[in-house]
Amino acid sequence: MEQPEEYNTERELLDWLCYDLNKQRENIAKEFGIKPEEVEDIYLTINIGDNNNNYKINFYFDFINLLRVLFPNKVSHKYIFNLRVRFININFYKEFGIQGIDFKKNNVLFLNYSFYKNIIFINNFFYGLYFQNIYIYESINIVFCKALDLSFSNIKFDNNNSSLNIIGNYCFIDTVIMVKSLYIGSYVHGGKINLKNLSVEKINFENIFIHDCIINPVNFKVHKFSNRESALFLKQQAYASNNAIDALQYKAKEIELHKEELRKKENKTYKDWADILSIELSSLYSDNGQNWVRALFMTILITAFCFTVFYIPDLAQSNIMLLYYKKLFPELIKYFIPTDYSLLIKYAESQLNLCLKIFGCLVYFLGKVLFWYGSVQTVQAFRKFSKGA
Repeated sequence: MEQPEEYNTERELLDWLCYDLNKQRENIAKEFGIKPEEVEDIYLTINIGDNNNNYKINFYFDFINLLRVLFPNKVSHKYIFNLRVRFININFYKEFGIQGIDFKKNNVLFLNYSFYKNIIFINNFFYGLYFQNIYIYESINIVFCKALDLSFSNIKFDNNNSSLNIIGNYCFIDTVIMVKSLYIGSYVHGGKINLKNLSVEKINFENIFIHDCIINPVNFKVHKFSNRESALFLKQQAYASNNAIDALQYKAKEIELHKEELRKKENKTYKDWADILSIELSSLYSDNGQNWVRALFMTILITAFCFTVFYIPDLAQSNIMLLYYKKLFPELIKYFIPTDYSLLIKYAESQLNLCLKIFGCLVYFLGKVLFWYGSVQTVQAFRKFSKGA
């Protein structure tokens, strides 16, 4: 039996799948020397379409209805589905849905596929869900689904209202990782990609080419970026959607990833080392511009530390009678005044060892510089949500 190139009813598709699955069982049973009914589901593949022709499906398609017929012994309210699923070279002219299925440790592949109507995946678990070379006329909606690996490569939308929507549960975004690994790459043309209320462990947007498409991340939490380009890309998309809050978070991630790139770089120049130091300081002070409270605290703490190191020598024995340890706090307050250098002058005129004087002066100026650096970090982090920041 050859696979029909056009399916107008569910019965026609069931006839093909029953034939193909039985044929697979017979071939596997012959290879292993067992009975066909002893072949486990894990060795089977649901094949709809193939690489040889283009196929059409012209009826409403609810995947779970097929399962009830093909595998009547499965639990009706929750299907644990231990087979591979491949949709290849298919034009879908009606709605299509997959709901409430656990695909366990097998992949679901859509290759060279055109969706002319709305497609809905809801409350499923996918070991791997892959879309390659797909055309979307209306929308693909992946809602409340979990996936270890979710991948989209070469997507073309019919118009600006066509969309790909990956939506998680807002209530569990901080506690539940919905997608282990998300990849969107190669070519994306037109339409919109909405990533909403979703927690992803690792994301990869490397080598992605976007043409006339908007990717809109809203309440989108990423635990790890595969590369700096992914963070940069999401930052640009967030700014394009006027989503300044998320854009700043992606910017902080981009800076951290750039630092890791510089660390791994061979034959570093002095500029590379300077950039690493700058990023380290920004991260230490304000989490790369994200936390003004931390920036203020670190500014005061580090400045006070530098001053205390400068003040440690017992200058009471050095003809500077005003410098007793009980004067530490008042002198520290004066230290925060930008133009006050009276203490340094007295320090230089003291009878301390020359090396100690040089060391003290360097620490003194370092504290002043770090105070101003921290002040700038505090102001920038405080104004991070302002227009144009």
